Amino acid sequence: MGYTILNIEMPKSDGWGMIQINNFSNTFYRFDMVDGKPKLDTSFFADQIENPDEKHKYLSPESDLYKGIQQLLDDYVNKLSDTQQGENGGIKHMGKRRLVEVDRTLHALVNDPLKVPGELDSIAQELLDEGTHFIRGKDGIVIMFLDNAEVHFVPSEKGIDGVIYHYA
Repeated sequence: MGYTILNIEMPKSDGWGMIQINNFSNTFYRFDMVDGKPKLDTSFFADQIENPDEKHKYLSPESDLYKGIQQLLDDYVNKLSDTQQGENGGIKHMGKRRLVEVDRTLHALVNDPLKVPGELDSIAQELLDEGTHFIRGKDGIVIMFLDNAEVHFVPSEKGIDGVIYHYA
């Protein structure tokens, strides 16, 4: 089974990072950074289980699920290692490359700002259904990866913009 990241939060100095994957949207796997590399923990939180005493579960490092999620984390962090957060005039600076903004269009008109997170979730679900490689970024943005470009679906004044970046 192929796994796709639905949501990821990188660890902060005082806690764990969290990752959610397809087919397990109500399950939260935690990880830490060890020597600059992600290390998936052997416990996870299954939110769909009603009994609070049974929500924390064990995940064997030998299982295919553990190995699949660990590979997702490794790939994600490797991609991040080239990218630095922040924008400067439409350019995102990267280790060896940079992303240059080439187009920005309104992808979805959303009149109610409270509905923006739901619209981002719908975009992510559509990409997941299509089998497209994407990640969820800060504040729920959706980042779709193409061969030589990325499309970022981000909140805007009118709803959700699709911003296309080419690698320079």
